[in-house]
Amino acid sequence: MASYANNLSSINNKTINVQDLKKIQQQEENYLIDWIKLSKNLPKDIAVNRPFRENILALFICIYSKTPLFICGKPGSSKTISVNIIKETFIKKIRPKTDEQKKLEFFNGFKKIRQFYYQGSQQSTDVGIERVFQNAKKNKNKEQVSLVFFDEIG
Repeated sequence: MASYANNLSSINNKTINVQDLKKIQQQEENYLIDWIKLSKNLPKDIAVNRPFRENILALFICIYSKTPLFICGKPGSSKTISVNIIKETFIKKIRPKTDEQKKLEFFNGFKKIRQFYYQGSQQSTDVGIERVFQNAKKNKNKEQVSLVFFDEIG
Protein backbone atom coordinates (compact mmCIF):
# COMPACT_ATOMS: atom_id res chain seq x y z
CA MET A 1 0.00 0.00 0.00
CA ALA A 2 2.90 2.32 0.68
CA SER A 3 4.00 2.12 -2.95
CA TYR A 4 0.48 3.13 -4.00
CA ALA A 5 0.65 6.20 -1.77
CA ASN A 6 4.13 7.01 -3.08
CA ASN A 7 2.87 6.82 -6.67
CA LEU A 8 0.04 9.21 -5.84
CA SER A 9 2.30 11.66 -4.04
CA SER A 10 4.85 11.58 -6.86
CA ILE A 11 2.25 12.78 -9.35
CA ASN A 12 0.82 15.39 -6.99
CA ASN A 13 0.92 18.89 -8.46
CA LYS A 14 1.75 17.55 -11.92
CA THR A 15 -0.35 17.08 -14.97
CA ILE A 16 -1.49 13.49 -14.86
CA ASN A 17 -1.16 11.71 -18.18
CA VAL A 18 -2.93 8.58 -19.36
CA GLN A 19 0.03 6.33 -18.53
CA ASP A 20 0.02 7.54 -14.91
CA LEU A 21 -3.70 6.84 -14.63
CA LYS A 22 -3.26 3.39 -16.15
CA LYS A 23 -0.52 2.60 -13.62
CA ILE A 24 -2.74 3.67 -10.74
CA GLN A 25 -5.68 1.66 -12.08
CA GLN A 26 -3.52 -1.42 -12.56
CA GLN A 27 -2.12 -1.13 -9.05
CA GLU A 28 -5.61 -0.75 -7.55
CA GLU A 29 -6.80 -3.78 -9.54
CA ASN A 30 -3.78 -5.78 -8.34
CA TYR A 31 -4.53 -5.01 -4.69
CA LEU A 32 -8.16 -6.04 -5.11
CA ILE A 33 -7.30 -9.25 -6.95
CA ASP A 34 -4.69 -10.10 -4.29
CA TRP A 35 -7.31 -9.58 -1.57
CA ILE A 36 -9.81 -11.77 -3.42
CA LYS A 37 -7.17 -14.48 -3.82
CA LEU A 38 -6.34 -14.22 -0.12
CA SER A 39 -10.03 -14.65 0.72
CA LYS A 40 -10.06 -17.82 -1.41
CA ASN A 41 -13.09 -16.55 -3.36
CA LEU A 42 -11.46 -16.70 -6.78
CA PRO A 43 -12.35 -19.98 -8.50
CA LYS A 44 -9.40 -21.64 -10.23
CA ASP A 45 -11.19 -21.68 -13.59
CA ILE A 46 -11.73 -17.89 -13.72
CA ALA A 47 -9.46 -15.99 -16.07
CA VAL A 48 -8.25 -12.79 -14.46
CA ASN A 49 -8.46 -10.88 -17.72
CA ARG A 50 -8.95 -7.15 -18.41
CA PRO A 51 -12.81 -7.17 -18.36
CA PHE A 52 -12.86 -9.11 -15.09
CA ARG A 53 -10.31 -6.78 -13.48
CA GLU A 54 -12.19 -3.67 -14.64
CA ASN A 55 -15.51 -5.07 -13.39
CA ILE A 56 -14.01 -5.87 -9.98
CA LEU A 57 -12.50 -2.39 -9.58
CA ALA A 58 -15.63 -0.58 -10.80
CA LEU A 59 -17.86 -2.68 -8.52
CA PHE A 60 -15.67 -2.08 -5.48
CA ILE A 61 -15.54 1.67 -6.01
CA CYS A 62 -19.24 2.04 -6.84
CA ILE A 63 -20.53 -0.21 -4.04
CA TYR A 64 -18.63 1.63 -1.34
CA SER A 65 -19.30 5.09 -2.76
CA LYS A 66 -22.98 4.15 -3.24
CA THR A 67 -22.79 5.04 -6.91
CA PRO A 68 -25.12 3.25 -9.34
CA LEU A 69 -23.29 1.07 -11.84
CA PHE A 70 -24.51 -0.68 -14.96
CA ILE A 71 -22.18 -3.32 -16.34
CA CYS A 72 -23.15 -4.28 -19.87
CA GLY A 73 -21.53 -6.87 -22.06
CA LYS A 74 -21.80 -10.06 -23.98
CA PRO A 75 -22.47 -13.37 -22.22
CA GLY A 76 -19.29 -14.65 -20.60
CA SER A 77 -17.72 -11.23 -20.03
CA SER A 78 -17.49 -11.73 -16.24
CA LYS A 79 -20.44 -9.55 -15.21
CA THR A 80 -22.29 -11.85 -12.81
CA ILE A 81 -19.21 -13.66 -11.53
CA SER A 82 -17.58 -10.31 -10.68
CA VAL A 83 -20.56 -9.29 -8.55
CA ASN A 84 -20.66 -12.66 -6.80
CA ILE A 85 -16.93 -12.66 -6.06
CA ILE A 86 -16.98 -9.10 -4.66
CA LYS A 87 -20.03 -9.92 -2.52
CA GLU A 88 -18.49 -13.12 -1.14
CA THR A 89 -15.13 -11.47 -0.51
CA PHE A 90 -16.60 -8.66 1.58
CA ILE A 91 -18.96 -10.80 3.67
CA LYS A 92 -16.26 -11.81 6.13
CA LYS A 93 -13.10 -10.43 7.65
CA ILE A 94 -9.84 -12.07 6.57
CA ARG A 95 -6.84 -12.59 8.81
CA PRO A 96 -3.64 -12.04 6.82
CA LYS A 97 -0.79 -14.24 8.01
CA THR A 98 2.31 -13.08 6.17
CA ASP A 99 3.85 -9.62 6.00
CA GLU A 100 3.05 -9.58 2.28
CA GLN A 101 -0.62 -10.26 3.03
CA LYS A 102 -0.75 -7.69 5.85
CA LYS A 103 -0.37 -4.85 3.35
CA LEU A 104 -3.88 -5.78 2.18
CA GLU A 105 -5.40 -5.70 5.66
CA PHE A 106 -7.01 -2.29 5.14
CA PHE A 107 -9.77 -4.07 3.15
CA ASN A 108 -11.04 -5.43 6.49
CA GLY A 109 -12.17 -1.89 7.29
CA PHE A 110 -14.89 -1.98 4.66
CA LYS A 111 -18.47 -2.83 5.53
CA LYS A 112 -19.94 -6.19 4.66
CA ILE A 113 -22.07 -6.34 1.53
CA ARG A 114 -25.70 -7.39 1.68
CA GLN A 115 -27.03 -8.26 -1.75
CA PHE A 116 -30.62 -7.74 -2.88
CA TYR A 117 -31.06 -9.77 -6.03
CA TYR A 118 -33.57 -9.34 -8.84
CA GLN A 119 -33.72 -11.69 -11.81
CA GLY A 120 -34.96 -9.71 -14.77
CA SER A 121 -37.24 -11.27 -17.35
CA GLN A 122 -39.87 -10.37 -19.92
CA GLN A 123 -42.40 -10.49 -17.08
CA SER A 124 -40.52 -7.98 -14.89
CA THR A 125 -42.61 -5.04 -13.76
CA ASP A 126 -41.78 -1.68 -12.30
CA VAL A 127 -43.56 -2.76 -9.09
CA GLY A 128 -41.29 -5.81 -8.68
CA ILE A 129 -38.16 -3.80 -9.37
CA GLU A 130 -39.17 -1.03 -7.00
CA ARG A 131 -39.84 -3.60 -4.26
CA VAL A 132 -36.22 -4.77 -4.42
CA PHE A 133 -34.94 -1.20 -4.05
CA GLN A 134 -37.34 -0.54 -1.16
CA ASN A 135 -36.10 -3.68 0.63
CA ALA A 136 -32.52 -2.50 0.18
CA LYS A 137 -33.39 0.92 1.62
CA LYS A 138 -34.91 -0.79 4.68
CA ASN A 139 -31.55 -2.35 5.53
CA LYS A 140 -30.62 -0.32 8.61
CA ASN A 141 -27.63 -2.43 9.61
CA LYS A 142 -24.76 0.05 9.99
CA GLU A 143 -22.24 -2.77 9.47
CA GLN A 144 -23.51 -3.46 5.94
CA VAL A 145 -23.76 -1.70 2.63
CA SER A 146 -26.66 -2.64 0.36
CA LEU A 147 -26.10 -3.89 -3.16
CA VAL A 148 -29.05 -4.19 -5.54
CA PHE A 149 -28.08 -6.68 -8.20
CA PHE A 150 -30.39 -6.64 -11.19
CA ASP A 151 -29.39 -9.57 -13.38
CA GLU A 152 -30.39 -9.84 -17.05
CA ILE A 153 -31.85 -6.38 -17.55
CA GLY A 154 -32.26 -7.03 -21.26
